[in-house]
Amino acid sequence: MLLKLLQDGFGSAMDLNCAEKILYGANWAYNMKLPGEALKLAAGFGGGMGVESSCGVITGGVMVLSSLYVSRNGHESGRIKALEKEYLLKPLRRKWEQ
Repeated sequence: MLLKLLQDGFGSAMDLNCAEKILYGANWAYNMKLPGEALKLAAGFGGGMGVESSCGVITGGVMVLSSLYVSRNGHESGRIKALEKEYLLKPLRRKWEQ
């Protein structure tokens, strides 16, 4: 659902950066009910955190995973680390298999 939403141009009219598009889009697509104050946290992750480092799609995706799968903090279980690893490595595996 999120992929289709983004492919259809979600966030472009609002001039959202990549991290914002992922977090705002997931908030809408998955009914996460994040407040505006939480959504604003993605703003600083655009443009690779302003220095063309980590892509906003990656950082925004990690924010979504954290919101959906962490109850209190990242150290409560290894689940978030496993989900992040899958999220980050899946595209690389596809590329390697080509």
